[in-house]
Amino acid sequence: MKSTIGVGVKPMIINQYQIKTKGEDKMKEKQGYKIVDIKWDTDGGKALFDSLPQEIILPEQFCTEDKDDYDYLDEVSEWLSDEYGYCQSGFRIQKTVSLKEWLMMQFNYCNAIASDISEHNKSKEIQEYTKQFAEIESPLVGGTDEKWIRINWGDIYIYLYDDGSIRYQLDPLGGYGSELIDTFDSKSFTAEILTLKTAPVIRNNVVCYEEETGYPDDIPMYIPMK
Repeated sequence: MKSTIGVGVKPMIINQYQIKTKGEDKMKEKQGYKIVDIKWDTDGGKALFDSLPQEIILPEQFCTEDKDDYDYLDEVSEWLSDEYGYCQSGFRIQKTVSLKEWLMMQFNYCNAIASDISEHNKSKEIQEYTKQFAEIESPLVGGTDEKWIRINWGDIYIYLYDDGSIRYQLDPLGGYGSELIDTFDSKSFTAEILTLKTAPVIRNNVVCYEEETGYPDDIPMYIPMK
């Protein structure tokens, strides 16, 4: 990654499901749901199984709140069988959000970890602790000899430099020089996320994001070190 130094701002601990930015009102995309991990009963026929959809947008008539109710799940299962002609032995219903919301959730999660590391004076203990929640690289815990701590989860990278500056990157391709956003200002970072076009997002003829959805249930909850 680049080594330019700038002035950053201290991150704040925030739950990843709370999107607290001035541009929050700009994200009006409707939350939806998908049926995923569908275990089609095809009597072991792999080719037939592969030909059936693995993810399906949940029809509007099923977009209710009580998604763990057995009668509700039976109704969804019956609809799947009627629609596609095959029974299933199981599936999951997963919430989806817009790409911008998904990236903001990733940022808030990484930002909470960065804040906790700073609150504990960047000690080796806190860095070792946070490794269970995200990818952490630093001279103290390994992965680099550079004068920074790098926190990564998903497509978000936050660098805590020894001089106190903080760097924020959005890098869906995970390669040097491929960052979609690269700044030392957290407000600019979130503002640029909110200006991203809807998927597909293409940069230099490379597809960075194919779909306009993310799965908030995939993001774990960060528990600060006591």
